[in-house]
Amino acid sequence: MTLQAHLSELISKHRALEKELASVDDDIDDAVRGSPAWREKEDLLASVPGVGPVAVKEHLASFLPGATMLVVTTPQ
Repeated sequence: MTLQAHLSELISKHRALEKELASVDDDIDDAVRGSPAWREKEDLLASVPGVGPVAVKEHLASFLPGATMLVVTTPQ
């Protein structure tokens, strides 16, 4: 495989992952905004200084029904 073909393949995979991530973000937003209790939790977390929207979404997503945690470790 040529370098150009390899880069093209990587770019295509990157774009597909970006689309999938956007879909997951939308699903999280729908789940949180569909519940007054989750919206309240979102508002509370967002009110903490230094906690931005990505951290709020990541934290809430880990507790939504059916959620699983992804633990990423680095090789030692």
